[in-house]
Amino acid sequence: MHLGKIAHSVKDIMNVLKTNKDGNPAAERPEDYLLTKTDLADRLRVKPRTIDNWMAEGRLPFLKLGKTVRFFWPTVMDSLRQHQVGGGGN
Repeated sequence: MHLGKIAHSVKDIMNVLKTNKDGNPAAERPEDYLLTKTDLADRLRVKPRTIDNWMAEGRLPFLKLGKTVRFFWPTVMDSLRQHQVGGGGN
């Protein structure tokens, strides 16, 4: 393989990885892409089983395609804010 071609390929890969820390090229910001259950649990610092429970209780909005479940971060945060207690001076 030509050295110039390799350098160009490496540059393309680096540009994709710069999009966000985990290399999701479909989103410009990490909060804009779809999260797996494990990703969401990590982000919220809870166990995946807690995510399952919150889903069953209707606390978390999620997308389901077949057996695949994904979470849209801004929608999850909107939903969790509805459970916020205090902070409003009441």
